[in-house]
Amino acid sequence: MTPGIKARLSSPPPAAATPSHPPSPTPDAFTRLEEKWDQFVVMFHRYKEKTEKELQAAVRLQAAARGFLARRQVQSLRGEKHLVVASRATPWPSSHEQVVVRLQAAVRGFLVRRAVRKLHLLISSSLHQLAACAPNQQVSSILFEPPAEVEIWEDRRT
Repeated sequence: MTPGIKARLSSPPPAAATPSHPPSPTPDAFTRLEEKWDQFVVMFHRYKEKTEKELQAAVRLQAAARGFLARRQVQSLRGEKHLVVASRATPWPSSHEQVVVRLQAAVRGFLVRRAVRKLHLLISSSLHQLAACAPNQQVSSILFEPPAEVEIWEDRRT
């Protein structure tokens, strides 16, 4: 360190730099502070009113949309009633039954895909074992050539 820096660090600061108490604010500062506070209060109330108006507008829009959807649903239900009464058709399955049918279809599809995947793994592993045991041209042609003909099985129970 230089001697000037050492002298500044070791000597206490001059008495004028550290007052014993903070300077008293002037009356002019109080009036400016009060004016700023009043401006803040006014701005806050304007913001609050604006957000309340936006909230009320959103509530009105939601009420209008919900009313529209409810009226449309009632009209569709009335139309379905008239159709059922007029045609004496069998009623549509309930939404619970539709959900159950969809879940059953999803589970059946999952089980079939899992079984097919297991069969593919079993066939490919056995073919690779066969190729490892008998490395000739005929086995490798079975493994790596696409099948010439694919037969599609259809479910004729319907």
